[in-house]
Amino acid sequence: GVSPRGAGASDRGGSPAVGGLDSENARMDALTMSQLGEIERDIAAKSLKVGVPEPVQGLAGEYAGNPRPGFLPGIEYLASRYSALRRVRGDGNCFYRCFLFGYLEQLIRQRDTAVEDAERERKRALQAARQSKDDLVSVGYDEMAIETFWEVLVEALETLPSTDLATLEKQFQEENGDAEYMVWYCRAIAAGYMKRNPDTFLPFILALDDAAGTAVVDINEYCRREVEPMGRECEAVQIMALCEAMQIGVAIEYLDGALLDQGRLSCPTFPDGAAPQLTLLYRPGHYDILYPASSASPAATVVGGSGTSDEAAAAAAAPPASK
Repeated sequence: GVSPRGAGASDRGGSPAVGGLDSENARMDALTMSQLGEIERDIAAKSLKVGVPEPVQGLAGEYAGNPRPGFLPGIEYLASRYSALRRVRGDGNCFYRCFLFGYLEQLIRQRDTAVEDAERERKRALQAARQSKDDLVSVGYDEMAIETFWEVLVEALETLPSTDLATLEKQFQEENGDAEYMVWYCRAIAAGYMKRNPDTFLPFILALDDAAGTAVVDINEYCRREVEPMGRECEAVQIMALCEAMQIGVAIEYLDGALLDQGRLSCPTFPDGAAPQLTLLYRPGHYDILYPASSASPAATVVGGSGTSDEAAAAAAAPPASK
């Protein structure tokens, strides 16, 4: 979720309002911004934290008439490569939620086709999660303060062999539940990794321009202000840090309205050169989960707009569609 920067804002700069008309315009500007903020919060509150898989083509209606020429061709391209899209709530935590749910879901699904590989990967991630607490303490985090968050992530990986997709979906739908503890802890992992590798990440942070004259020049301050707080949107530097820290490959298809390059969207992988274990869709200010068309199981879970999470889980339990 992205605040509608500038929506309804006055172009009159910082000059004080003069006369009744300007005062009324200023009042209406403030009212518009307040209404937009209220609408955004209402949408976030009513939307599922993790939606059900749906056809990628459903995005087209959202961009009909959009002046940027690349959206509709980009959606056609995505529809040719991906069987489904799973929307995630746009509340500023969407990347971390996509990362967590998408990764755990892939391990659950992989049990049906390559159980040994899935178990090997789960154990590797579990070891990385267990080690992460000591790594965070080493860069100044209070062990008592992070203990509960760490325990929730470790427990999720420990119990994953007995967790089915319906249970995972239910866990991620809970307001202020265990999934939110894991989301914050992933923020801490990203921040801690940046603090342990300042020479790698500080140049990226210094290159960020917030257009307000308050750019951060200290990695600890950047993490305190932009990474650790829930609801703060995720920059590419945070994605790099989390993926490298956990050694989990993530591919991101960029649907930003730009024209396709040689018939394709830009799709970088983090860490650079890694084999992607999940694929996300980026649209300006937001991330969702994509399912490659070659993956049979997600295609079996696609439901229409009236579908529910329970219906998706039931579909997921059905035999995989033939390839």
